[in-house]
Amino acid sequence: MIKAINEGIKETGLAWLQDTKTNAGIVSVRTIVFHKDGYRFESSWTEIKTSGKAQDIGSAMTYARRYSLSTTFGVNSETDDDGQSANEGAPQFEQVSHDQQKLLTNLFNEMAKTAGKPAKDVQKGYLGLTTIGALRHDMANSLIKLITEQLEKLTGKVGDKA
Repeated sequence: MIKAINEGIKETGLAWLQDTKTNAGIVSVRTIVFHKDGYRFESSWTEIKTSGKAQDIGSAMTYARRYSLSTTFGVNSETDDDGQSANEGAPQFEQVSHDQQKLLTNLFNEMAKTAGKPAKDVQKGYLGLTTIGALRHDMANSLIKLITEQLEKLTGKVGDKA
């Protein structure tokens, strides 16, 4: 999966890293995506409660890193059997809604007009190898907010979101 993501974001100006922490047996991971032009997206923290034993923490960390990375980039990872125990209490995420997809498409089109680039290239710059339909609901909201703010800075007005 990492190889596929790194290959997919090649020449897009994107890079990523993961922030991890453990506290009282709870493993927390988030994925941070950067763009050379200043874009920065931080996923929400994926938190998994463990027994506190080293093996459980290691298993949960591996699972949380994979889960955070795959959901941030909208990539389906293979079935994870060894993360089964870590999966208890893992968050369930709502997929992007039809209205969010429509709004993002409109925002990408408006950003493309403003930037003088094809909408497909603008979308790829924000999403890498992800399609809009593969986003999580919360990620779509963050992206809508980011693009709207960037359009306001570039044009001095809010774009047509409907």
